[in-house]
Amino acid sequence: MSRPHRLIGCASGRDFALCLTLTPESVRVEVTDTRPGGLPAYTQRLPELPATEAESGCGLLLVEALADRWCTGPQGPCTKTLWAEVDRAPSHC
Repeated sequence: MSRPHRLIGCASGRDFALCLTLTPESVRVEVTDTRPGGLPAYTQRLPELPATEAESGCGLLLVEALADRWCTGPQGPCTKTLWAEVDRAPSHC
């Protein structure tokens, strides 16, 4: 596995960490949020569309549409992580 690249920052009063890992097979993105609660439920179906005037709620739709695999889960007592992987196409060089 390749060495992951990490970014730690703050958005709207809460901390987050972003980790990107590139392997020969895939790209993995992990986002850890320190805001308690609000863990999105992983299901085998596409999340429902938000109202057209909604300013949020499209994140999991994008993850589901673009990722080959994804999941969510608690990372500790006050954090949660969503990870997604996208398979890399084989090089034809």
